[in-house]
Amino acid sequence: MKKRTRDRHVRSVFLQKILLVVFLMFSFSLSYATTEDSTKLVNFTVKSESLNSALIKFKDLTGVQILFNEELLGDKACKDLNLKNVSVDVALGKILEGSGFVYSKVDGVYMVKRASEQKDAQAKPHVFTGEVVDVNGEPLPGVTVVVKGTTFGGATDVDGKFELSFTLEGEVTLVFSFVGMESQEIVVKDEKPLRVVLKESSESLEEVVVTGVFERRAESFTGSATTVTRKELLKRGNQNLIQSLRNMDPALNISQNLSFGSDPNKLPDMDLRGTSSFPDIKGQYTSNPNLPLFILDGFETTLEKVIDLDINRIESVTLLKDAAAKAIYGSKAANGVMVIETVRVQSGELRVNYIGSLNLEMPDLSSYNLCNAREKLDLEYQLGAYEGITPKQDFEKKQLYYHNLAEVEQGVNTDWLSKPLRNGIGHKHSLNLEVGTSELRVGVDLSYNNIEGVMKGSRRNTIGGGFTVIYQYKKLLFRNQFSFSTTKSEDSPYGEFSEYAKLNSYWRPYNEDGTLRKYLGVGPVLSENVYNPLFNATINTTYKKNYTDYTNNTYLEWNIKSGMKLVGRVGLTNRISGGEEFLPGSHLKFVRTAEDDFFKRGSYKQTYGKSFSVSSDINLNYSHNWDKHILFANLGANIRSGNSEEYIHSAVGFP
Repeated sequence: MKKRTRDRHVRSVFLQKILLVVFLMFSFSLSYATTEDSTKLVNFTVKSESLNSALIKFKDLTGVQILFNEELLGDKACKDLNLKNVSVDVALGKILEGSGFVYSKVDGVYMVKRASEQKDAQAKPHVFTGEVVDVNGEPLPGVTVVVKGTTFGGATDVDGKFELSFTLEGEVTLVFSFVGMESQEIVVKDEKPLRVVLKESSESLEEVVVTGVFERRAESFTGSATTVTRKELLKRGNQNLIQSLRNMDPALNISQNLSFGSDPNKLPDMDLRGTSSFPDIKGQYTSNPNLPLFILDGFETTLEKVIDLDINRIESVTLLKDAAAKAIYGSKAANGVMVIETVRVQSGELRVNYIGSLNLEMPDLSSYNLCNAREKLDLEYQLGAYEGITPKQDFEKKQLYYHNLAEVEQGVNTDWLSKPLRNGIGHKHSLNLEVGTSELRVGVDLSYNNIEGVMKGSRRNTIGGGFTVIYQYKKLLFRNQFSFSTTKSEDSPYGEFSEYAKLNSYWRPYNEDGTLRKYLGVGPVLSENVYNPLFNATINTTYKKNYTDYTNNTYLEWNIKSGMKLVGRVGLTNRISGGEEFLPGSHLKFVRTAEDDFFKRGSYKQTYGKSFSVSSDINLNYSHNWDKHILFANLGANIRSGNSEEYIHSAVGFP
């Protein structure tokens, strides 16, 4: 009996230790998530701008959530600033310095308020609560509630209730929106609970939520979902789907990576249900474990294919954000699901649709405020960069100073930032043909998209097409979609833009005879040799990638009886990808190669990959309505198989 009692005591102590470790890990992850934005370093410049304009500009640059009242700030001016490598908190404090306003941070959101109200605001943030119902008084779960003019907000729970916590500065307008309902704006002045009644939209009474497996009427779908139509997407631009979805839903976060700039060949970092607490996890999405699951016409696809998809082919996009997505797709939907439906072929006489557009990519260097040649040389001299420790070193430093000074006196003032840049002019074309009767419909579509990046030589070309056949016989519906896309991309031979921002303006890029200089000079601080990155663009470097994707999706639907149907689908995808990278021995990458590796200068790498996947599912759907009640049931099974191969060939030793 004593032994069993002692065993139970040991197990109890062990369980307490495990719970303590889990609690500490959870506390650490929360503290890390709330401090990550405030500790990152930013560069920010303001000149002759209002406080309103400066805050909006800072918000767009950093991606943090800042809540402020534009009417309260009025036309108050912001002092000129040129901040380098400072934290978000320090930068925001400098922006508000001397303005009579201060900020506080509540749950990761920065609240701007009058300095006189700081004490009261810090004491207790306001909590706004309420419920959202329809005209019949029934609660509406999943209603999006945001503060107008910001992305700060949330959604109602299963009982239609919501709760927002932030500091009130004057009047704040809350916007309530829900699929199939008319959006409503409510002005909030105090913490009195709200009761918001949303009316059905006359234009969206028959809207449905498309989950990729079944369709449900929006008002009967209890999960958290946001549906965006083709018309709404095109209002936001036609660059690509992801760019159009930016800021359309508070749950969808698309990070701006300033290192990539407007590189057309870089995929964006995005998440739908927040980032993972363990960002180093490697799994199915090795590049970003927080990516949502992408479903295109009922079949899983990749982010790259979504980026290259012709936006004119998209009918709707549905974002599934809660446990309902996981219940449908399993654990792979833990990060949320983005369901994309393409335009269906319509019956009628032959119709030909063409859409063309011209796109302009322009570099914006207005935020850069770098020293000119004379200012940079004077700054280096004042900081002692041209003073040596020994007499010999001091003599060499002074020689370097007077050489650079002579260049400045001769008028050398190179604008290095503009050297690798251009105005990229791209164009996009979409052609669609469709014809058919109520029984048989056929559609053909072709598209071409040419993107010219702002870095010279960077581009991305995509050619796509598809053929669709739809046949309906009594209660049977057959649909087959074949599509292909081929993409070729090239990175700029001019290298990284950051290399040019580090160069001194008193260095000449060209010799007096107009030839390009390979060697620029000596760095005054580390006394290192500095080379001209423009040289790499003249030696036939190669950075190319390509892929071709073929997809065939077959869909069969049998309406067994009213409210019951059986759906089966089979999808085949074949993908071939390749890449080529060549750096000759004269490339600046090898300029500091050791003598023993002299004949290893120059490199060539070729990649080739192929993959093939098959996915299939079958679902039996049943729905029945009586009075105010709805019964919906879905029974399904799916199977997926795939294999992939990748080959990499590399060699060194090229002249």
